[in-house]
Amino acid sequence: MFSSIVALCALSLVAGCKPAPKSVFEPYGRVQGAVDTTSPNCAARYNAFLDYAKARSRNQPGYEALQAAEPSNDLPDASTVWAKVAVYPVDGEDRIYVFTQPGHPAHPAVLIKSTFVNSEGMHQQVNGCAWGDHKAYVRFLTAAQISAAWFQEEIRGNPMPGADIPPSQRDPAEVRVAGPAELVMKVAERAWLMNRAGQPPSTIYVWTAKDALMSAAHFTWLKPPSPSADRYALMDAAIVDFTTDEGAEALASWCAGPDASRTPRLCERAEARTAQWALIKSM
Repeated sequence: MFSSIVALCALSLVAGCKPAPKSVFEPYGRVQGAVDTTSPNCAARYNAFLDYAKARSRNQPGYEALQAAEPSNDLPDASTVWAKVAVYPVDGEDRIYVFTQPGHPAHPAVLIKSTFVNSEGMHQQVNGCAWGDHKAYVRFLTAAQISAAWFQEEIRGNPMPGADIPPSQRDPAEVRVAGPAELVMKVAERAWLMNRAGQPPSTIYVWTAKDALMSAAHFTWLKPPSPSADRYALMDAAIVDFTTDEGAEALASWCAGPDASRTPRLCERAEARTAQWALIKSM
């Protein structure tokens, strides 16, 4: 029997037989050779999508975030059910992969958020795959789709400031600071200088010496600020988010200080974001 197997293997090699090529995973199927972004390859499992996202995110772990697990009848951030997810922005794709974590009502599941531009402007598409509780997944997907639609309407109604400025003249919109104590004031100064130069800020990212892999915080303006706005008015109009302890520390320090009364809306948003950040860390 052994000699027969050896002979068969030798015959196969002589005949030029080769092992079947290893299939390459693709997150979406193809129709006539073109990628069909409406139909994720859900026949693959959770780990196939996760390995794909990790390999294309410079093998960095996805950053943790809280996202609505159920839709709200109010604004997207008014949901009463939130859960932790891992987010992977993928290199070379206008897509973000959002993976549920253990304890999430829809786990295991993945959402894929795609951004594309056509003659009508910028659009966001959200779809994904469910391998757990299907009803919980539908609620999770619906919440994400509502958030994407809200964001899209905001963009349509308020084109990003500076959209008509040639890229070569745009400010890189990054601020680097030594530590949390100077973070907010440094952003205020950069936003004011940009606005005064006729380049109203849209998003400013802040990096600290400690945070080498991701920004400590970022500030977003959905509407162009008034050309005459001072530093405090600019900061009070900003939406703040942060993904590190230093970002949270910086906003807490600012809002406990003497200038907090001049940026009440900023501090209100920072307080809500701080509560979410504390919940992420406790999970």
